[in-house]
Amino acid sequence: GWMDGLDVLRRTKASDPSVPVIMLTGTGGEEVAVEAMKRGVDDYILKSQLRFDRLPRAVASALEVTRQRRELARSERRYRELFQAVPVGLCRCVQDGRILEGNAALAALFGSTETRVLEGQCLPDLFEKDGEAWQVALSGGAPQVRLQRSDGGEAWAVLRARRPSEVGDSDVECALTDITESRRAADERGALLGELYHR
Repeated sequence: GWMDGLDVLRRTKASDPSVPVIMLTGTGGEEVAVEAMKRGVDDYILKSQLRFDRLPRAVASALEVTRQRRELARSERRYRELFQAVPVGLCRCVQDGRILEGNAALAALFGSTETRVLEGQCLPDLFEKDGEAWQVALSGGAPQVRLQRSDGGEAWAVLRARRPSEVGDSDVECALTDITESRRAADERGALLGELYHR
């Protein structure tokens, strides 16, 4: 009488949200079952001889589902780490170019340390005087774009965009590769050649 099944479930999930829980009860009704499902119980079995044979299958199923959940969480963690660590500016946008999320390299390209500063902004609006670059990238091209940096500096990048192949996914995945140094070197080389030709 000091604790009921929902209390046990709550405390168990509070200490380890991924642990599988099967509630075995002789007194719980439909309301308790619904509440338990909302709180993350893997299965709910009534203590009656007719349903007790479900327990081994329920245990096997709960363990398999937990294994899959943990594997999914591990994959998502690896993806997040890679997304943030890659030295290329990556972002996910809606069709018009509004940024949903970006990585640290993208923020650095635009002269910021915070990725959240870019969320909600329209990526094509951050290219200096180049309204066509977005459409070119969506068509499979790789245009060079001059970026409007928040610190007033100059940066150049190659823009690539693709639509994921998942059915119903309307987002656009973008990559901005920093070419500022190579562009600067090419400009200096061009200026030097121009000076040589002039002389």
